[in-house]
Amino acid sequence: MKTFGAAVGLFGGIVVAVAACALTIVCWLTHSTWHGPLLHRSCTVLFFLMIPLLIFGAHCLDLLDGANEGKKQ
Repeated sequence: MKTFGAAVGLFGGIVVAVAACALTIVCWLTHSTWHGPLLHRSCTVLFFLMIPLLIFGAHCLDLLDGANEGKKQ
């Protein structure tokens, strides 16, 4: 379960970061005339969602590392 959590956290964080960057570029190139504040809000939410996902993935990796060190001793 820790491996799955690490994969979801790290992969999800990277995917969310790429999606947020892509949406930000779309916002810059298309101006705010056709999408209004919805697209800007979506970019912000994705950027803030990236941080907990990466933290969760790193935490699961730390748990895996601790479990592997316990087995070696």
